[in-house]
Amino acid sequence: SLKELEELTGRAKSNLSRTLKTLERYGIVELHKENNSLVAKVKATNFQVEFGLESA
Repeated sequence: SLKELEELTGRAKSNLSRTLKTLERYGIVELHKENNSLVAKVKATNFQVEFGLESA
């Protein structure tokens, strides 16, 4: 739950909520309400990051 993440990370609930909503937009987590709590379910566990760097 968001409360558990808040305790684990030491981050404010509002900051976590904003970050999780961003991660949801990118398809990394799925958010849903459960017993009046926001719960995040991880959808993506492997990531590949590619950078296209151009020389000036």
